[in-house]
Amino acid sequence: MEPERNYFNIKGPEEINREMVDELMAGGMTKEEAEKEAARRMDLRKRGMREEADKNL
Repeated sequence: MEPERNYFNIKGPEEINREMVDELMAGGMTKEEAEKEAARRMDLRKRGMREEADKNL
């Protein structure tokens, strides 16, 4: 099992997609929740799991 990643420490424009954060916030998330979720999805996409990353959009 993969260790849990700490998404709060991820920084940089390549890690957190601003458009995705805006979409998530429009869906009712707080800014902090949206940033964490966007970072998680970007990480999944980088690792080739786009379907998993986009499943809740």
